[in-house]
Amino acid sequence: HLINGFHIQKKKPVLDELRTLEAFKEVIEIRKRELSEASSTRDKSHSKQFFEYLEKNNLEDLLLKNLTKLHIIKFLDARKADGVGNRTRNNALNWVRSILSVLVDRGYIENNVAKGISNLKEIEALSIAFTKEDSNRLKEILKKENYVVYQFCMIMYLCFIRPKELRSLKVEHIKLEEKQTKIFIPSTISKSKKNRYVVVPTKLKPILEELVKDKKPQDLLFKRYGKMYPKNYFNQEFKKVVKKYEFNQQYYLYCWKHTGVTEAMNNGAKLTFIQMQCGHSSIEDTALYVK
Repeated sequence: HLINGFHIQKKKPVLDELRTLEAFKEVIEIRKRELSEASSTRDKSHSKQFFEYLEKNNLEDLLLKNLTKLHIIKFLDARKADGVGNRTRNNALNWVRSILSVLVDRGYIENNVAKGISNLKEIEALSIAFTKEDSNRLKEILKKENYVVYQFCMIMYLCFIRPKELRSLKVEHIKLEEKQTKIFIPSTISKSKKNRYVVVPTKLKPILEELVKDKKPQDLLFKRYGKMYPKNYFNQEFKKVVKKYEFNQQYYLYCWKHTGVTEAMNNGAKLTFIQMQCGHSSIEDTALYVK
């Protein structure tokens, strides 16, 4: 029997020949039906990097049963060599862990080889605000070079709306006709998972009017080719401007929100107003934020 290939084991013989590449693709297809659109997008991004690593290192035929901790570590080393930060590297590790966990649950493998790998220490991004001079200069540059990014940044700057929330806003969420212009942030896109309204300063109203013009209520406020802008589009475009015009390299897209909050506080805005605009669950969170 053994000479003829008989296997005395619980697992089906077919699993012995299952490639890592095929196993990961199978789990991703399963998760696609279960996860949110955002999580599925992350799966797609991480899998692209992982599959490219396998291909580059001639590991496309690596059997799942032969996948080791060292393979995962070398993949993470390759991500770091590409120039990503510790947080991105850790996200890749967590993704591999979650995929392997599903394979363990399904009986494809016995152990999750990624569980013993440690996360690297993450350095919190500096919450800095632009100087007044840089803020004014950035506005003028963006207005001329990329008007859509300028519009996006101005809403962040004046209303303290997060980039993820802003990308998901629809025309129907803009309340222009009311006595006081407001933006409705529904719980489905809000970080706090709660509905909230954001007060719109008068000087921002013309920009909103431009954005909603000739669009239907269900249309996205910011759309390209009829679809939502890619997740990192606005951040990447802003980085290009920072680099091209030699601004402080610590400036990044989210600094528009920090700048807006800082200026509002300096101009006498109450902490409770900042809390409402930011959508913080407690005043303590706001106090830490505006430190």
